[in-house]
Amino acid sequence: EDGDELTGGHGTAVAGIAIYNHIGECIEKKIFEPHTQLFSARVTNADNNYDEDELLEHQLNDAVEYFLKNYPAVKVINISLGNDGSVYSQGMYQFRFAAAIDELAYKHRDKEIIFVCSSGNFFPQELSDEAIKEQYPKYLLTDDKSRVIDPATSAIALTVGGLSYGSGKSRSTTYEKDVSLLVADEMDFPSPFTCTGFGVDGAIKPDLVDYAGDWRFERGRIASGEPQHAGIPTIAKNFAPPNGRLFRTVAGTSFAAPRVANLAARLFNEFPSDSSNLIRAMIADSARIPKKRPSIFQGKDIWDEEILRVYGYGQSDFERARWSSENRVLLLTDAVIDIDSFQIFTIPPLPPEFLSAKGKGYISVTLAFDPPTRHTRGDSYLGVTMNSDLFRNAKPEDIANAIRAWSKKEQENEGLEKPPSRSGLKSSEKISFSPKKSLLAKGTLQKGIAEISGGRWTYNNEPLFLAVTCLRKWAPATIASQRFAVIVSIEHENPEVNLYVHLQQYAQVTNRARARV
Repeated sequence: EDGDELTGGHGTAVAGIAIYNHIGECIEKKIFEPHTQLFSARVTNADNNYDEDELLEHQLNDAVEYFLKNYPAVKVINISLGNDGSVYSQGMYQFRFAAAIDELAYKHRDKEIIFVCSSGNFFPQELSDEAIKEQYPKYLLTDDKSRVIDPATSAIALTVGGLSYGSGKSRSTTYEKDVSLLVADEMDFPSPFTCTGFGVDGAIKPDLVDYAGDWRFERGRIASGEPQHAGIPTIAKNFAPPNGRLFRTVAGTSFAAPRVANLAARLFNEFPSDSSNLIRAMIADSARIPKKRPSIFQGKDIWDEEILRVYGYGQSDFERARWSSENRVLLLTDAVIDIDSFQIFTIPPLPPEFLSAKGKGYISVTLAFDPPTRHTRGDSYLGVTMNSDLFRNAKPEDIANAIRAWSKKEQENEGLEKPPSRSGLKSSEKISFSPKKSLLAKGTLQKGIAEISGGRWTYNNEPLFLAVTCLRKWAPATIASQRFAVIVSIEHENPEVNLYVHLQQYAQVTNRARARV
């Protein structure tokens, strides 16, 4: 996608971030150590337009098939492009390009490929530049044209929205605050151009956010050209002397996506035998909603639907995804389940100090699966749906009886929200998670969190039980099973609560990072 220096270099900029991740840190440390090996494919012409003679999904298919055939080491496919003329609105069918990504992910699921897409960039055409500054970030929620674009609605890909890097060291000392400033102007605030959710059938999109830059607001206008005081540092295209340069700054969600692609590749390097579902789950489990947020997002639950539409599950972190710590442990499994069935997993009992120690405890469950999809279906884009529920003070046979007591329709609509009395299972034995299960169940990547307060939480000190349910929507009968991965993360904000040593007694600890359920 490289044209001249003023309009091109997009592919080079994306590649630099995909290889080195945080180029600003590399510059400061004067150390450039590549994290990944990169293969480049181009699907646009010199004018950054698509080939009119061949469908984009066909070009994508040819490129993916070529690389998977000739370079079996390929694990992560970053797609930092989008069609801003194809904006998703609720109730629409899936876009063809996004559907092609999901079809490739399902077709090549045995190769454990992860696709990463940018959410898209949006400019509120109906607002003046001054109004943009005044109404940021409200217009990201109110303007229908700010929604995610094709192919960011892909169900199986990780879709990444943008965060501002703030003023920081990038602000020029030649400008005064009242002359040149940024629209978001704060680190971890949403980029003023990031596209927001939800996705197909109401699924959470974007899944994640990462640094994408900001807009520079200068003398009453949004400044054009390279965002020297608002962008993300990366590699420049033309570095040959006498007029070349090694680095440039860029802004756009195109440059947030390769940060997540870099993280996924590094996790595959650490855990080469893990499935793409498990790597996706680890990335989502590690994600956090930034604590620093614009005022319209303050005072809201972090899983408020407006926050989810902008941030998804938040910003992921390599070290959190990679390692357990004394007060945070990951329990995980990579499995296969028969369609129209359920599995129950035993979670080791929580240590007494988890409830008695000062501070809050958290339990999260992250589920990832890769179902068949069909863009022509209006009832359900996903051919298979899955969900999970965590129980305390309960017996596995009672949980099983509760699941069996439902008809298929009731399971689809309500899950285990109201266990029937004849099952012997009390509603209080199901742990309540946020976001709402009805929202999580619409996607292939689901993360729910429960905040545990010892004073208000009754617990019999016995194992917890995780029920994972798989239901057929329209998948053909020839598809009898579904792959999935699930992570149970147990964490306490008090560093003196040593969960790792306690849970090590019960779970098979495969390394410092994980314990198998």
